[in-house]
Amino acid sequence: MTLLPNMKPTHPGEIIREEFMAPLGLDVDQLARDLGIPSDLLRDIVSEKALLTDDIVNKLATRFETSLRLWTGLQDEYIRRLTVNRKNRSLRKKSKKPNQFKERVQST
Repeated sequence: MTLLPNMKPTHPGEIIREEFMAPLGLDVDQLARDLGIPSDLLRDIVSEKALLTDDIVNKLATRFETSLRLWTGLQDEYIRRLTVNRKNRSLRKKSKKPNQFKERVQST
């Protein structure tokens, strides 16, 4: 799969919020009760401040009748894209710095 450079990765919380909660008319407190987790934890997930735990993956799969792989795959892809984006930013920063070795070779 080819990714666009620095494309913002999709957080699993966005999927929960937009693809599951919104169509079903669920709010954070209601879904948190359904899942048996604290509302503040779910709020952090859907606001993209926290990642899924194995326990929450299991609860989401049960509540929405999906596979575990859906949730683990979303999270794995999110982390992979974050890593690629960070690596790309790091490489761009390094390429903007003058090449000190090249400068030393030319001056000798």
